[in-house]
Amino acid sequence: MSNSRVKELERELKEVEGKIKKTGKATIRPLAEQLRAEALPVKMGAPVIYPPDHPCWLTIIDGIRNGGSLSLVLERNAGMPSGNLVRDRIAKDLDFQARYEKALQDRADRLAEEILEISDSTPPEGLEPAAMSAWVADKRLRVDARKWVAAKLQPKRYGDRIDVAVTDTRISVMDALTQAKQRVLDDNSNVVDVESREV
Repeated sequence: MSNSRVKELERELKEVEGKIKKTGKATIRPLAEQLRAEALPVKMGAPVIYPPDHPCWLTIIDGIRNGGSLSLVLERNAGMPSGNLVRDRIAKDLDFQARYEKALQDRADRLAEEILEISDSTPPEGLEPAAMSAWVADKRLRVDARKWVAAKLQPKRYGDRIDVAVTDTRISVMDALTQAKQRVLDDNSNVVDVESREV
């Protein structure tokens, strides 16, 4: 209820209470009580419960998959749970958590596609130099923001860091000789020594 409506009801209430005092009639009291009840703030009921099969969860996953942030998806769609409720479900429901993580990966891919779309767009005809600079700066900002988010969502795929991990593949000569000697000793094949003779 708006503040102006509350003030109007309070004024009407005072008028009715004044009439009650002047006339002393009890018939006006129910109207005064009704006006007072309307002027009081409405208490919120119990929070809405969203079961796992509620369509809002699919809307959230699809919205994120298509490039939207969680807060943007919740804001643009009616009948959505609060952000805290969504984060609680992500933390507690492993199946939903896996779907959410997959949606974030898909979001990174969508942002990478948007980078190409923004970069390939041609400037409008007839822009003055200052307007052209502003247009280019706007495109650069949009591309940089998408690059940053994509790199955070999928650092191995879109990040700038190069993996230079090295694994040690050196061979110990002494171990190789020991293993070869053991193979010779363990060889149970029929080996016949040949004696040399003159021809």
